[in-house]
Amino acid sequence: MSVVLEREKAGLGAVGQLVADAHELVGSLDPAAVAALDGLAAKKLVEQFAELKRLAGAGEMLAAGRVAQTSAWVGDGSFRDPGAWLASVTGTTVGGARATLETAQRLGALPVTAAALRSGELSGSQVGVIASAATADPRAERKLLACAASNGVKGLKDAAARVEAAASTDQAERYEAVRVQRFVRHRRLSDVEGVLEMRGPIDLTARAMAALAPIEAELFEQARKSGRRENPEVLAFDALVQMADESAEVAQTATGRRVPATLVSRVDHAAFTRGYTEPGEVCEIAGVGPIPVFVARKFSSDAILKALIYDGTDVRTVSHLGRTIPAKLRTAIEELYPECVIEGCHVDRHLEIDHDTPVAEQGPTAIWNLNRFCHHHHDEKHARNLRAVGEGTSKRFVPADRAPPRRRASG
Repeated sequence: MSVVLEREKAGLGAVGQLVADAHELVGSLDPAAVAALDGLAAKKLVEQFAELKRLAGAGEMLAAGRVAQTSAWVGDGSFRDPGAWLASVTGTTVGGARATLETAQRLGALPVTAAALRSGELSGSQVGVIASAATADPRAERKLLACAASNGVKGLKDAAARVEAAASTDQAERYEAVRVQRFVRHRRLSDVEGVLEMRGPIDLTARAMAALAPIEAELFEQARKSGRRENPEVLAFDALVQMADESAEVAQTATGRRVPATLVSRVDHAAFTRGYTEPGEVCEIAGVGPIPVFVARKFSSDAILKALIYDGTDVRTVSHLGRTIPAKLRTAIEELYPECVIEGCHVDRHLEIDHDTPVAEQGPTAIWNLNRFCHHHHDEKHARNLRAVGEGTSKRFVPADRAPPRRRASG
């Protein structure tokens, strides 16, 4: 065996031992052990764990870069790219994982930054900011490293932004790169709270905010006249919601019909009638998550309210050998699978309904034989003749000849 392979083997063993030691150490930190520490000892422990975290992040980033280079992430085809694989392994977002891999790729041309990463001096987020700016202007690398040591993450980001702006020789190219990556995202924080994120070219984000300004001014006047003081950000939120409502009303006028909101709720009939859920019952916005029943009642008159009402049609009994999917069955599939059914893939837009056992192979149009896939996983399934096995949106692919027999679910 070569010296290189021996070294690799020793390195893997050392990391495995570190993981085992960390399990034992952290497992011993029960509430009683932590309570026994004095403040200074606890502070030192936090500092040491922070250093371990930076070192572990450095090793993870460097090794992940190699996984991406060798395509070792491909596996059974469940992941659309190395970023999706890394997100699944690390429990982070796909966007964050892709940024990690991009940084790892850039480090090859930035040895000083790579050395600072391996020493545990920098966090992954700091390295990402430095690598991006130093790739644009390598002469700024040492200056940015010094900034990271004394100026915090925000100060580093400001300095890096100035470096990238000064290094840019084609502003139109930079603008287009940002435009291509534009997005609006909605995510749930709890059953009563959500977050809306928007990112894109600064003139377009500014245009969106400018559109809110007149509505916000009206809301400010209303609040002032009623003696209320509202935070500007609160008024901006209310202005955005009002603008969405007014947009629907304009569409109604233009078409002569009501344009409903696109909220889709799945709620048990008993819970909807009672006013609250009991264990085992469901009340949620499809693709978003659980909501209180009173919220479902609140928007039911203005939104499309589709519900799997269990004392109504039992969609489990619908089955035929054609390709056409009846409306009630389609509704059930859309609500059972609000995102791609493959585990780790959380794409929830432009999903495609698929017969797991194809119609050409006598696969019926029945709830137990239907899934929803993103475009990538739909193509992957048919290109490699795969089947999806598992439950809910935690399924995985297996070759068709290894898939267990499928049959109609009971009860």
